[in-house]
Amino acid sequence: MGGHGTESGEPGRWIGPYRVVALLGEGGMGAVYLGRDAHGQVAAVKVLRPETARDEVMVRRFRREADAASAVRGTGVAPVLGYDLDGPVPWIAAAYLAGPTLHEAVAEHGMLGEAGARALLGELARAVAVIHEAGLVHRDLKPSNIVLTREGARIIDFGIARPEYGLTLTQPGAAPATPGYAPPEQITGRRAGPPADVFALGAVLVFACTGRAPFGTGHPAAVGYRVVHEEPELEGVPEGLVGVARACLAKEAGSRPTPGELVGWVEGGFGSAGPTSEPGESGTGTGSRWGAGVPGKSGADPPSTRTPRRPGPGEHPLSRTSGGPRSAAPAPAWLTPRLAADIDHRHAEADHLLRTAAPVPSPTRRRLLTAAAALAVPGVGAGVWWLTRDRSAPPDERTENGVPVAEPLAAPTADTVPAALWRAEGLHPDGPGPVAVGQVVAAGTSGGVAAWVQHTGRRAWSWNGAKAPDRLGDLLVAGPAILVVTGDGRLTGLDSRTGKPRWRTGDIGAAQLLAVDAVAAYVLDRERRVRAVGLTDRRVRWTSARAVTGVAAARAAVTRQRLLVCTDDGIAQVFDTANGSATWRWTVGTPALIGGGRIGSVAPTVWDGAFCVGGRPLALLDARTGKARWTLAPDPAYGFYGAPTVADGRVYTAATRTALWCLDARSGVPRWTVPMDYSGVPRRADVVVGHALYGLLGNPTDSPVQPGADRGVYTVDIRTGRLMWTFADQADPPGWRLAGAAGRVFVARRDTLRAMPTL
Repeated sequence: MGGHGTESGEPGRWIGPYRVVALLGEGGMGAVYLGRDAHGQVAAVKVLRPETARDEVMVRRFRREADAASAVRGTGVAPVLGYDLDGPVPWIAAAYLAGPTLHEAVAEHGMLGEAGARALLGELARAVAVIHEAGLVHRDLKPSNIVLTREGARIIDFGIARPEYGLTLTQPGAAPATPGYAPPEQITGRRAGPPADVFALGAVLVFACTGRAPFGTGHPAAVGYRVVHEEPELEGVPEGLVGVARACLAKEAGSRPTPGELVGWVEGGFGSAGPTSEPGESGTGTGSRWGAGVPGKSGADPPSTRTPRRPGPGEHPLSRTSGGPRSAAPAPAWLTPRLAADIDHRHAEADHLLRTAAPVPSPTRRRLLTAAAALAVPGVGAGVWWLTRDRSAPPDERTENGVPVAEPLAAPTADTVPAALWRAEGLHPDGPGPVAVGQVVAAGTSGGVAAWVQHTGRRAWSWNGAKAPDRLGDLLVAGPAILVVTGDGRLTGLDSRTGKPRWRTGDIGAAQLLAVDAVAAYVLDRERRVRAVGLTDRRVRWTSARAVTGVAAARAAVTRQRLLVCTDDGIAQVFDTANGSATWRWTVGTPALIGGGRIGSVAPTVWDGAFCVGGRPLALLDARTGKARWTLAPDPAYGFYGAPTVADGRVYTAATRTALWCLDARSGVPRWTVPMDYSGVPRRADVVVGHALYGLLGNPTDSPVQPGADRGVYTVDIRTGRLMWTFADQADPPGWRLAGAAGRVFVARRDTLRAMPTL
């Protein structure tokens, strides 16, 4: 929404007692504005969008956030200044924090040293102790929910906080917290009490020291599996902090220290090794290998009861708010000169907005009500409490892996192909990829696999361990590893950060990599049987009793303990991932022939516990039962739906000789179509990034170039269903491949990789 219209938070409008000065951020729930009241008090004001305000569950969560944050009084949290949840537009006002999140600070300025990380742990432990003393558990502590100000670290976003013995409002199937920072008990659905926040503190400590989470990245299920079953990766954590990190990350909640014990350790209660006492020695702990802390220390600051002082005449509000550069308080040990300059820059931006804003008169009741109605529009990301405008690479425009998100095209024009953001050469024309993982995008080369930095195009690493690069098959991601099948029948896991093999199986007869989940990778062997290879022991767990049908490469997807394999003869076969038994089948298309030749297997995708499968018809199939939730029949004469893509509750698929379709994923109801001269069938899914869909132009199966291959790429604005541009050629071989991440679409063509902008 941008905050530029009278009904979208235009500066000068009112939200409760706060006059809007600027838009700070927006997202799925609503928007956050910089506001100032008639007395000069500055606040970050968060409002719900209309759709969210009608969602009972989301309103309850918003109310819980307001109640929880208001109940906590301490220097380590962003204090709530007021809220109104019963008006036309619910809002919460909290103290404005001029500073980056820990995630942003590490991405921009580097990791913290041992002394800084130790001090940060102490600050956060005190804040968590205050939260627990208020009878709450935060349940979502992570680097992006910690703001660094000149006065110290502040914890924000109490969106999923709950009373220690209360019931969670998390919906079935929804992630209760952030993968990698939630403890085993939270992941497995058990009670997540105060020790859950201590586990998160350990993960935050590791991130502050290394720039990565202790259990890696990747699909939430894969990360969750590692949290429950594997030990944390502590390489790079200073020796003096390894013990405390390991203690916080203990699998059993009762083995973790309390926040007060952490404070005691930070202030000198223990040596650098961390835990020393035997379980049960602490009268105040949780039965951990920790002492009770420093005598006389409660481990938490007493609740603050002071009312914030109003700015005096001629004094600007930010001169006395958190994060201000004029503070006389001792600087935190983690505050480096670069980080201090960053905080001052953000403070200056907000101060400039406040200085140039019009004077704030006292609002009348009528104006308050009118303003509330005027703000009933889309927008807000939870926990957006800081200003990040007019920066070369705004920290809030970074992925969870720290990759700067590319700016969308400012003024795209139809029929004019935009210039690439960067291009790199060295790909193998028949090699796999691209695939985006972490901070890189990887693809097959003449010697094996190489990776390039997503936002610069600089080559990050190369791995030359493949004897037959044209037989590598697809690249898939499992946490921090890139999986690849080599011509000698082995499955290899490459470290996405270095390109070095993390592990490699023996010859398991692997011929093609199909799919991966949190437990195993699934391959076709040389006899076209499906095999499951454990990600922890690298052993073949089962082999299907029968070979899959077809003769060419298969396409697959996995969800809800079901593996669906589509083959080039128009059959989808489903296997139980626990034992490899066949469960159900689906006819993709009979016959799967267009123009007299096989079209090849069409890639399925997953959404909401179901497989979305192209073919004749397009269908959404329940993964467990195979029952169709909905189907869409094509033109009876020659229609066939290509590989579907699901993004933001919409299904996108191309129908041969007709159009690109957009449908509602839940109901299958068409939203719009784009007529296209589309004579072929795309076997791989389109890519949606931002507001742009990049799709593959199918090639006629009787083409002299290469039957069934893709002859080019097109782009559609998914907001309007408008075809923007196409780029294609008839060179041999075609070989277009796509991937998307961080505001970019990566287009591989022959030996060249391009990063293209989005809308």
